[in-house]
Amino acid sequence: MKYPKEQYKILLNAFVEVIKRKGYTIEQVKENYQYRYDPMRLGYGLFRLANNGLTGFGDQCDTVISYVTYPPGINDSHIKTAIKKILKDLDLWWKQGGEA
Repeated sequence: MKYPKEQYKILLNAFVEVIKRKGYTIEQVKENYQYRYDPMRLGYGLFRLANNGLTGFGDQCDTVISYVTYPPGINDSHIKTAIKKILKDLDLWWKQGGEA
């Protein structure tokens, strides 16, 4: 089973909203993180902040409190794939070792 498309869109928008509410642009995030960390470290950090807001704990993305992170049939590997795709869609994905 794949991560549901509608929920993927919500999560993608939540990542963007977290970045904005923290006072950054996507370009600034890329500049600060690119090649310094594994991109999945950034992805899981954004996921944690987005998920906190999505579930109603905190001020990030609190307009979508009804969102379900783990719908039926979804596991951690689906979440990981969704996060990686979001990072690629936002141009926040890079290869380890300094390669773009």
